[in-house]
Amino acid sequence: MPRPPLPAAAAALLLLAAVPARADLIRFIDGTTTEGSVTQSPGSVKIKGYKGKTRTFPASEIKFVEKGELSWDVAARMAREIPADASDSLFIEKRLEIARYLKERKQYAPEIEELERKEYEQVLRKSPDHEEARLGMGHVKWGKWWFKNEKDRDQFRKTARPEEMEPLGYVRYRKTGLWEVKEDVEAIEAGKVKHKGRWMTEDEKRIADGYVKDDKGNWVFAKDLKDRESAEEAEKSLGEKPPTVTSSEHFRFISWLPAGETAQMKELAEKAYAWVRDAYGYPLSAENEGGEVFIGDPIDVFALLEDGRKNKWLDSYGPRYGIPPNIIEYKKGRTGASWHSLGPVPHFISSGAPAEKNRQRDKEADLYTVGSNVTSMIGRIVLDRIRGGQQMPWLSEGTGLVTEIRFHETADCCYVSMTKYREEVADKAGSKAKYFDFMKQQTAAGLDRPMRQIFTLELNDLDWADSVKSWSFIEFLLAKYLGEWKQLVRRPFPEVEFITPAHVDAAIKAKIPKDPLAAAQAASKGAKPKDEGPLPTEPIRVSGPGAVEVTEESKEQRAIRAAQAEAWLGLCIQKPLDELESEWRAWIATRQ
Repeated sequence: MPRPPLPAAAAALLLLAAVPARADLIRFIDGTTTEGSVTQSPGSVKIKGYKGKTRTFPASEIKFVEKGELSWDVAARMAREIPADASDSLFIEKRLEIARYLKERKQYAPEIEELERKEYEQVLRKSPDHEEARLGMGHVKWGKWWFKNEKDRDQFRKTARPEEMEPLGYVRYRKTGLWEVKEDVEAIEAGKVKHKGRWMTEDEKRIADGYVKDDKGNWVFAKDLKDRESAEEAEKSLGEKPPTVTSSEHFRFISWLPAGETAQMKELAEKAYAWVRDAYGYPLSAENEGGEVFIGDPIDVFALLEDGRKNKWLDSYGPRYGIPPNIIEYKKGRTGASWHSLGPVPHFISSGAPAEKNRQRDKEADLYTVGSNVTSMIGRIVLDRIRGGQQMPWLSEGTGLVTEIRFHETADCCYVSMTKYREEVADKAGSKAKYFDFMKQQTAAGLDRPMRQIFTLELNDLDWADSVKSWSFIEFLLAKYLGEWKQLVRRPFPEVEFITPAHVDAAIKAKIPKDPLAAAQAASKGAKPKDEGPLPTEPIRVSGPGAVEVTEESKEQRAIRAAQAEAWLGLCIQKPLDELESEWRAWIATRQ
């Protein structure tokens, strides 16, 4: 869904008053973002950054100012909140929370890296071998030892005493004079090289780096060949050659965007992919060292832009990728339809209205749609790869929004038509702060659906506000329970023996509109809530001897989803769901 272009006056309205404001993020028209304390004046804006450096910009260059607390002030407050008598484990946990926060925020203010490093230093005073803190400091590990840099490591390997190294199985390599693992020396002598965490021949290294031999026996980059083949295939199928076909490590764009804009989207995709892997406990560095590979061959991303081109794509590519005929016809009938798949198959993006004669291209809308779909898609893909396809709608939607909002400042990709909320209170064209404000409004009005109810819903029953609630709940877990979250996302949903009356009650209430206006409109049309019978007064056995029969999409089946999600959270976060949601409410009230 393309976002309407930002009127020029809208940006100017942000800058009318010549008063200082505490500013969190300043978004520029060119898409870049910085952080600082802002003083707004007619025609200009001054941004005071960390350590007081001030820069002045024309108001016309500013898209919006998102007011809030500065990162360095947040970090200082978090440090003050650490109890003076905190145990070593609590002290380390809290200091790492600050460091992680600063690590994320330094994309807007690179100079705060020094604050991040100070937090790691605090951790290392308590736990000298703490891996996250060591890596955060840029230290390197060799054997059981940590070093500040590679130079120090190599100096140690050169000067360490035999009586220290030989009992540990190390041998001094005659060609370099460095201590090495015996197996490594044997590999070196065999002419192998260490690459991505393992020893291999030169040819194996080329293959690992993505090279193949052509029909003449020359090594060529496989992605270049595939890019050329993809361009030829698109031209043959769609009747026109795509202006840009280009690959990064994980994504291939077959794009009708100009080359520069396609490169911008490609960079956005890689940044989002690296971030969500790290946030969910599978850092990209592990992939490069022989760890989990979630995306092997680059995933195709079609930036088609026009409906006519989209319909040709459906006719030619649709059957190849198993899209059913009825879905093909449905999507052809939808102007500006966009979608993506979780598997390594084309992820298609189309930005809107049919082409008109002499139509001037809406650059902002085109980039908005592509960026929205790509970032949301990436969050879902990583989650799907981690969980082997076992996930619930709220978890998938929430993860899609976490990535989309963080990298594209929108939740449009997850907006569905079956909304039960008034759209005028759901501002979908905004920033992270706007979504937090929306959730504050929802909770204040009693319109937010409890998570136990959201757990019961299928994908098409989640409305936009339910998705944003799921997003905010995951953001809360990332902020307050990051270690537990990284363990949790890799755990399967447990089977449950019983469902409680609370689970059944949630399943029934989740089908009823929360918004009084939506409920009144449904009633005026004669719609009545489905009578699903009385609530049970005792837990219901749903598996094992004596279990009740559970029919498809019955209230019991929906309640099982809630029970499974609740039990899943309890695997790593030892708190009842109601207590956890109360914590979420207190946390959301402080977000800016």
